[in-house]
Amino acid sequence: MKNKDMGIILLIDQIMRIALLVNGATNHNVFIQYSGHIDQLSVQVHENGWVENKRYSKGFDIDLNSINANELLIEVKTYLTDLYMVEVENILMEGAK
Repeated sequence: MKNKDMGIILLIDQIMRIALLVNGATNHNVFIQYSGHIDQLSVQVHENGWVENKRYSKGFDIDLNSINANELLIEVKTYLTDLYMVEVENILMEGAK
């Protein structure tokens, strides 16, 4: 990630933080891998939890040098945030009962 745009770095940081929230507060599992030799970020989401021999529900493979890397990272961030917020809303609704 040599000379990478600071915006890209910050988006990856935000994605990592949100993934930790999703993994810790929901039944979903998020796997993230950065491959430095090809400057690629891979994100795999297992909705309702990881199950052996079952393919992930949603996956993203982002070439961080591509012209649309920023937009794809925002898409990942939005997707993970939505997963997390649904769980927070469910917890709040349960508490209101």
